[in-house]
Amino acid sequence: MDIDDIIKACEVVNQKIISKLKVRVGVVDDRNLKNIPLHFFSNGIKVNNQIFYPYVSKEAHDFVKDISDGFLPGFLW
Repeated sequence: MDIDDIIKACEVVNQKIISKLKVRVGVVDDRNLKNIPLHFFSNGIKVNNQIFYPYVSKEAHDFVKDISDGFLPGFLW
C-alpha cells in the first residue's frame, strides 16, 4: 500500500465518522471535531504529535490495516 492509498483510506474513515455523528447527534459542529495529525516518514508514522511507530511495529501495521479496512484505529478512541 502506498501513501496515496493510505490518504484516500483516511478520507473514507473521516467521512464515515462525520456521517455517523450526523445521525447520532443531529448536527455536526466542525469546531467540536478533533483533528488528529498524522505524519508519514520514510521509516514510520507519527500519530497525534505524540508517538512514533516504526512501520515494522505491530501498532503501525494495525493502524494501516484499520484505516485500509475503513475503520478508525482503536487506539485513537
